[in-house]
Amino acid sequence: MRRRMWIPVCAVCIGLFLGIACSSEDDSSPDDQLNSDTDTDTDTDTDTDTDTDTDTDTDTDTDTDTDTDTDTDTDTDTDTDTDTDTDTDTDADTETDSDTETDGEPSFNICGEEVPETYWVDGIPAYEQCDESLDGAIWSIDGVSTSVEERDADWVRTQWSGGYQCTELASRYLKFRWNVMSVPQGDAGVWCESDPPDGLVQTDVPVHGDLIVFAPGSCWADDFYGHVAVVDVVDDSGETVEFVEQNPSNRRSCPVETAACFLHVLENDAEK
Repeated sequence: MRRRMWIPVCAVCIGLFLGIACSSEDDSSPDDQLNSDTDTDTDTDTDTDTDTDTDTDTDTDTDTDTDTDTDTDTDTDTDTDTDTDTDTDTDADTETDSDTETDGEPSFNICGEEVPETYWVDGIPAYEQCDESLDGAIWSIDGVSTSVEERDADWVRTQWSGGYQCTELASRYLKFRWNVMSVPQGDAGVWCESDPPDGLVQTDVPVHGDLIVFAPGSCWADDFYGHVAVVDVVDDSGETVEFVEQNPSNRRSCPVETAACFLHVLENDAEK
């Protein structure tokens, strides 16, 4: 319905428009109309002058001079001269059931023992006890070679019985290192209770070569017999001594204050 109503309205509008167009008057004369000359000059002069000069001048001048001059002079001159002269003279006599001697000089011990280097002091070794030595006397000719019997008049008795006791080492050391032929009587633990033999004095300031005497039970000494050993080193403070001992053979240290006394050889001028 709405679409049909629009049609008459549009027709009226068109008619009014045409009537107005048809009734409009032109005031110009016919002649003017006939002589009407319309000159339309359209002069469009468009000059477009585009001058684009692009001048790119790129000069890249790279001049790299690298001079590497390495001079390495290594001059190694090693002269090694090794001159080793080893002279080993070993005279070994072993005492078993028969006696063996080299050049008339025996060099053996009762038990056939090889003594560790640490168990020596001034060329005198501390021996370990064995069945062959346990019950007998000990004789020696040089402080190293030992026997259970006197081989000849040059052999010296270092122990009356009991074999390699601590007192045997002390006796052998004094005889063959210092030519002191006697030691105090009795067990080691009482050696400080009597005047020492000729060539010895008692002291409480030890030096190398002294005998250290322990009362029974002192610094692991036997609780009944006591102990004696040979001083090798006194520490810088003078408070501790290192010594070599026998029965058992060993090297150890004890405080100076644990000693009952020290027996000093008069001819021994060691300072420590």
